[in-house]
Amino acid sequence: MSLNAELLETIGEHGLLRLAEAFGGTRLYIPLAIKADHEIVQAIGAELADFLVRRFAPDRIKVPVARELRARVYRAGGATNADIARALGVTREGVQAIFQRLEAAEHGGEIAATIGEDGLIALAAAFGGTRLYVPERISADHDIVRAIGADAAATLAARFALHTIRVPLAREQRAVRLRSQGASNAQIAVKLGMTETGVNKLFARITARGAPS
Repeated sequence: MSLNAELLETIGEHGLLRLAEAFGGTRLYIPLAIKADHEIVQAIGAELADFLVRRFAPDRIKVPVARELRARVYRAGGATNADIARALGVTREGVQAIFQRLEAAEHGGEIAATIGEDGLIALAAAFGGTRLYVPERISADHDIVRAIGADAAATLAARFALHTIRVPLAREQRAVRLRSQGASNAQIAVKLGMTETGVNKLFARITARGAPS
């Protein structure tokens, strides 16, 4: 389980949001005993601070910046992209990229539920990172059919016809699939348009979550 997941499980989304706002990107020491005036208590409250102590003390944790969580919560609260950019210390273009990733992740889950992981991987290999219009009727020579096959294309059209979807890059799924087929990290990097270091980090994240790699 990743630290981000552990924190969500321990102090919830609201607690992680507040912790990230106060300490995101820093290494934070969690003592065995936290007084009422401790900075952690000031940030997330006594009850959540106690949960944090029970789970992590005495240790240091690298507090995530949690930009995607914070951006989503801030937008739900009515903040503009400019407001969110200032709060997160990024550009407005950076905020747009965050929401594009969130949208792609949401569509990725729907796509996988519709045409399965094999279909998602094939679609991502062909169109990952782009906005793809799904017509109501897909001809046999359509790019979507070439990418995922006629049956999966018909299933995709039944769910998303006349809509434009953001196709995720699905790098983790594609990397795992390529490794299972015997590809080296260097070969995976070429296929995914990443550096070999980026692929190493990708598999490290998968391993940290306990997912198969």
